[in-house]
Amino acid sequence: MTESRWGRLGAVSGIVFAVLFLASLFVPDLPSGSDANASSGARSSVIITAYLMGLAGIAFLGFLASLYRGLREAEGEAGTLATLALAAGVLFVAMLYASGSAWAAVPAGIEFGQEPQPTSDVAIWLTQLGFGTLLVYGMFAAIVVVVVTSTLALRTAILPRWLAWTGFVCALLLIFGVFYMPMIALPIWAIATSVAMLRRPVLRTERAAQTVPTAA
Repeated sequence: MTESRWGRLGAVSGIVFAVLFLASLFVPDLPSGSDANASSGARSSVIITAYLMGLAGIAFLGFLASLYRGLREAEGEAGTLATLALAAGVLFVAMLYASGSAWAAVPAGIEFGQEPQPTSDVAIWLTQLGFGTLLVYGMFAAIVVVVVTSTLALRTAILPRWLAWTGFVCALLLIFGVFYMPMIALPIWAIATSVAMLRRPVLRTERAAQTVPTAA
């Protein structure tokens, strides 16, 4: 597979991440305290959520790898900011996985491990742990990725300026991710960035064609 195709695959991965991430948060019923272990249907819903989050994390890593390469080449020299974005992106995926694990611990233990149902307090605390991990620490890590990408986009023009300013707005919204709904800004930014990454090789080709001298 050529480098161009790998780059496109990474960009498409950003869109896949956004779809899976939204599905994991809004399609299944998230655990709400004691109902996480109250019925088989509720447990299955939480387990589906955890699997969707796991797949979303894999897709984000593919997107992150492609994004990092572009940022690193554009920044040049030490590539400090690009490396910071890479580290923050990996940390975000870690928080995503930790959150899904906390949500699914009780229902998965009951469904697959035939473990006895714990008290409702255990399910409640694990649920809150999952929300805190994702909505606070996960969003903080995502903010770093978005801000660094936007900053380098303004400095190097590797991505459109409108996307850079959109990224700053999304980062501001993610600060309030603890209220849940502002978290939608992350998949929106991922889709917008992926589209810009997909269009970038075409733009480069057009610019190159414009600079080719015509025959006398």
